[in-house]
Amino acid sequence: MLRRWLRSRFWLVSLLVLSAVIALCVALNPGLTTDAESLVLAPGEGQSLVLRIFTPNAAIPQGSAKRHAPPYPTLLLLHGINSSKSSMVPLAVELTRRGIAAITFDFRGYGESSPRPPNLQRVEDLEVTTLEDASAVLHYVRQHPERFDRQRLGVAGHSLGGETAMQLARLNPDLRATVLLSMGGSMTATSPSNVFLGVGIYEQINPASGLREQLAEAGEDCRAPEGIRETDRAFCGDFTAANARKLFVSATADHITAPYDAAILQQVVSWVQSAFAIPQKTVSIRVSAYLCALVVLSASAIASGVAFLVRSGRSVAETPQNLRLWYRRFVTGLLAFLIALMGLMGATGTAPSSGAARMMLFSYLLQLVANYALREPKKIAAAASIGSLYGSLVMAAWLLPALLCGIPELARQPADLLRLPQFVLQWPLLTLYNYLQAVRLIFFPRYSLYLSVSWLFWGLVAVELFAPGATLSAVERSGTWLVERLRRPVRFAGVGRLSGSKIALIAGLLVIFALILVRRASDGLLGKVFVESGWVLKSLGLFVMLPLGAIALMARSPFFQRWERALYNSSDL
Repeated sequence: MLRRWLRSRFWLVSLLVLSAVIALCVALNPGLTTDAESLVLAPGEGQSLVLRIFTPNAAIPQGSAKRHAPPYPTLLLLHGINSSKSSMVPLAVELTRRGIAAITFDFRGYGESSPRPPNLQRVEDLEVTTLEDASAVLHYVRQHPERFDRQRLGVAGHSLGGETAMQLARLNPDLRATVLLSMGGSMTATSPSNVFLGVGIYEQINPASGLREQLAEAGEDCRAPEGIRETDRAFCGDFTAANARKLFVSATADHITAPYDAAILQQVVSWVQSAFAIPQKTVSIRVSAYLCALVVLSASAIASGVAFLVRSGRSVAETPQNLRLWYRRFVTGLLAFLIALMGLMGATGTAPSSGAARMMLFSYLLQLVANYALREPKKIAAAASIGSLYGSLVMAAWLLPALLCGIPELARQPADLLRLPQFVLQWPLLTLYNYLQAVRLIFFPRYSLYLSVSWLFWGLVAVELFAPGATLSAVERSGTWLVERLRRPVRFAGVGRLSGSKIALIAGLLVIFALILVRRASDGLLGKVFVESGWVLKSLGLFVMLPLGAIALMARSPFFQRWERALYNSSDL
């Protein structure tokens, strides 16, 4: 009875949920006291670095307790490999709420910055180019003492950015704070200055055990007592002597979510305030919950939009087929027009380019789902249920390596098991947010200073414009085919008999493999693989074979198939 009522009033329920999530996002929004500007830095001929500078809001009235005046203490924020400056924005926002300026930027070869030079394309060359880029941004900061306090500068980095941050701090002893997230490094008792190591229990690449050993090398005072794990009370060194050291292990983070984790961000902000001798005030970390709410907001907004369009189309459900077809074309045409209009406004500067890119991406996702719902109105409920089931299965499979990596730390501190539900709940949302930023870069190579839209995005919009619902219908057919293949009985009969099509497939795969080997040999990664073959094989097994195997086993299990049938039968068909 309740399920039937919810299905009949889905538009109302989705609207209520959307309203509640909007109110939550407004309440949690931490950026209201932040000013942000973008600029392009040209450190050399043919080079460009796109910066995003965050400072306290200048519009706060004079005399207010929240008012901060320049020059600001400043932290440079360096992103990780296969990432961009957007991953460091949450930390930047939380710093500006405390009166600290933050500068994020894309390394060359990432995000909106220029490509790396042709002679510096190897993996090993990243150490050179990223350090050059960070040094150029630091030089820019020092050239503007009216905005940035040259006596209170620091650097923070995640993953690859953490390695670069360590190198930059060693070369610039005047930097008063060094923050490394999900990354360690060799340090002494005095260099670099005031080092903070932040890592999650479920870290997959640089676990806390290795960082603990590196911290112990900094001096006897940094060795934790046997059986005691470093907590927010464990600390060695002195900020005034610039030799403070700390390792913080969060119970709710892994490698991907470390830059978004509230516990780590709270510790980083407190550390930077202490390093800069800034009086600390209790200010809650909002940005982590805000990011989770944004993902839920996007999903609920799409659901509400689809419910409205489907409800509006019910009046033509009993009319001739050609009228229903015209309604579908009207809907997809209207959404395509809105996408083009927002693209034009972003390109001409009528609307903020970054906001225009976000709205274009959202409108395209709405177009995808709405076109499928109008094309297959009797299947949309079942498709949504089964799609959510398999989406949850994929997310759980890719969460499994993180959980396995966390076992040693959980054995060391069993009380952290109490925070496991929080990690499991926030991990999918923060991971989706992280990869949505990557998708935005694929579709919009430039979005900070001006809007540039890729031909891929326009092509996908055109497909939905001229063949509404074709994209998700193709995804449905591909998914169904894949699941059927996964569930086929395993047979070894016929091994050794190869058809012409199989021979062609094998030959094609061998050619692709050879091209990959040639490419990796040219950029130096092939030699690194052979040198570190054990690590590579372990990573391949943990992060690729284990998730894929878990998906295959679960999809074949009778329990999962019964669950799938129950969802399918409970949907309106």
